Amino acid sequence: MKVYAKMKTKLVSLVLSLVVVQSLVNAASAPTQELFVSPQGKDSNPGTSAAPLQSIAAAQQAALQTPIARSGVLPCGAATQPVMVEQLRCEYRVNPLGVDTPQPRLSWILASDRRGERQTGYRVLVASSAELLKAEKGDLWDSGKVERDQSIQVEYAGKPLESGMRCFWKVRVWTAKSEVRDQRSADRKKEACSGWSNTEMWTMGLLE
Repeated sequence: MKVYAKMKTKLVSLVLSLVVVQSLVNAASAPTQELFVSPQGKDSNPGTSAAPLQSIAAAQQAALQTPIARSGVLPCGAATQPVMVEQLRCEYRVNPLGVDTPQPRLSWILASDRRGERQTGYRVLVASSAELLKAEKGDLWDSGKVERDQSIQVEYAGKPLESGMRCFWKVRVWTAKSEVRDQRSADRKKEACSGWSNTEMWTMGLLE
């Protein structure tokens, strides 16, 4: 009889523990259910999951309809850009003085943590002042987007330069993964645009 009484006591304790655990689970799940909203703007039945699933599906569909999602091109200057433009050079020098050619050659390199990154285009801005360049106004030269992988010996092709003129410049590039090199349409879908490089300058020397 004593053994039976002990077993009965343990059974009752076990049942009470299960009841308490179930109550805690119900209490924890109640706030999540109250957050579900039906597409019609009314509270949905907490016992069903159709409304939240429909809302998630609608949000995913809306995201896929944005221009960025359709094109696969990251906006220029986005925080998640995979590539940066560094080591700008004019006539193979940093901020050179006395450049004596009317069409200085510009160069830069790409810095990326992604393997197989390659340049597919660039845009160079050259301005007569740092303020204009900061405002993205290339009063001397705005190359526009040039779809080329060239990053060395890019000749200046803007307004005629004069002796003693100071020229401020910067560049941004478009890149793509090299494994789709021979698939032009795929290149464009995977294309990304960097932010602007740091501002650099050169000073013209005496021109004939």
